[in-house]
Amino acid sequence: MVFVSLYASGAAIRAASVTLSTYRVGTIIKFAGILALGPTQLWFGLIYTGRSSWLNRRRWALLLVWPATAFILVVTAPAHDLLWTVEGFVRGPPLATIERTDTSLFVLLIAYVYD
Repeated sequence: MVFVSLYASGAAIRAASVTLSTYRVGTIIKFAGILALGPTQLWFGLIYTGRSSWLNRRRWALLLVWPATAFILVVTAPAHDLLWTVEGFVRGPPLATIERTDTSLFVLLIAYVYD
């Protein structure tokens, strides 16, 4: 629930943004929640079903490699165009948005999150 709350808080910050920098903070918070949901739900499911031995330290570390790498890419996104290219910021009604072009790496990121 902590990570769902992070996701929702980040989405709310993004929607209420009046500057691009505030929008980026909301994006970082939102992706912190999104990227942590998959591994923690798997962990909860394994604990709940009595299979916690399946996730030893090595497997847990391997499971966290992609989310940690993706989070670093999200945090450093303004310095590179690996995930998306920002073309503009629109703070008009009803919500603040950015005009951006997503890359194929971003599509892989979303595929991981929603798979």
